[in-house]
Amino acid sequence: MRDYAKISPRFWMGGGTGSAIVKDGSDTTVVALYLMSCPLSNMLGLFYLPECMISQETGLSIEGASKALTRLHELGFSSYDKDTQTVFVYEMASFQVADRLKPGDKRIKGVLNTWEKLHNNPFSNDFYERYKERFNFENSISSKAPSKPLRSQEQEQEQEQEQEKTKELTSGLTTRPQKTSVSISEKPGEKIPYKKIISFLNEKAKTAFKETTSATKSKIKARFREGFSFEDFQLVITHQVDEWITDEKMAKYLRPDTLFSNKFESYLQAAQKSVGENTGTGKFGTWIEKSNSKKM
Repeated sequence: MRDYAKISPRFWMGGGTGSAIVKDGSDTTVVALYLMSCPLSNMLGLFYLPECMISQETGLSIEGASKALTRLHELGFSSYDKDTQTVFVYEMASFQVADRLKPGDKRIKGVLNTWEKLHNNPFSNDFYERYKERFNFENSISSKAPSKPLRSQEQEQEQEQEQEKTKELTSGLTTRPQKTSVSISEKPGEKIPYKKIISFLNEKAKTAFKETTSATKSKIKARFREGFSFEDFQLVITHQVDEWITDEKMAKYLRPDTLFSNKFESYLQAAQKSVGENTGTGKFGTWIEKSNSKKM
């Protein structure tokens, strides 16, 4: 999470996008300011942000947050992809970094390094095209030009890796090391129960998520590295299913991207509070059993 964010006085002045946003109403204005300063934002304006988090932290309803995101797109301020829950605030980098960068500026490398890590953001190439001249990307480091495969190609590569893994298991080839993404590699001796966690989620929420996707593994691994346990995942999943499963608007957020995000600790604290209130013991086992019985 960033320690601070810059919001230029230009947002409120003149006849530009900022003025149009203010005239559109308070909801649109609040969401615009939130996008520029929220905990998940970065200096490029390319980041993951569920609508439920916007709703929770601005006080708007999810419908209100969604409408504001639509208006911000129409006003030329940002774009939002509902499938991946990612946002692109068009001029974020100009406010947080600079309007233009000269060749040789050390900030160019920092921007490109951050950009390269955002391969799952559907607006990644849009950002590159928007800033490549203003930030002198091609003149500074020509090899950084977009060369990432399309989303469909990435999926094909993951499928090929899974097929190769299956062939090795069935043929008894155990000498060749399994291919693993560097971003989700485990420390020696570290055992993270990806399958058990996703199986528990699928059972509780009646979903069918795969534990093999790099995005899911990355989030689970990050929470384990922060010191959370399998039992903590059980608590969070059980509590959030209880809270959201009957709410049509919230049920769609019963997925790894939301549950295992940076809000995990907040969900866990709410779950631990429910454990104490419902069992009086502070142990999760009895509460989970009661929660299961309620749905039978």
